[in-house]
Amino acid sequence: MTTDTKLREIADSITHYMHDYEAKVNTRLYFLESHEIAKVWNKPIEIERLAQVRDVFIFCALTGLSFSDVKQLRLEHIATDTHGNKWIRKAPQTSR
Repeated sequence: MTTDTKLREIADSITHYMHDYEAKVNTRLYFLESHEIAKVWNKPIEIERLAQVRDVFIFCALTGLSFSDVKQLRLEHIATDTHGNKWIRKAPQTSR
C-alpha cells in the first residue's frame, strides 16, 4: 500500500467522523484534504529540526491530537486491540 493510499484511507475515515460531528454540534469544521497532507509529508526538508516539526504537524493532523497532547504521549498510551491494531488511548489535555 502506498503512502498516498494510506493517507487517503485515514483522511476518508476522519472525514466521515467529522461530518457526523458537524451534524451533532451544528458547526462547520475545516481540515486538510489527503492530497494536501501528502504534499506537506513529501516535502523534502534538509534541516532536521524543521523536518521534525513537519512530522509532528502531520501526526497531529492525522490523529486529531493537539501538540500539547502529542508532547505528553508515552508508550503506555499505545494500546493493541484484539485484531492487533494499535490505538492511541489518551485523554486529551483540557485548556485552562
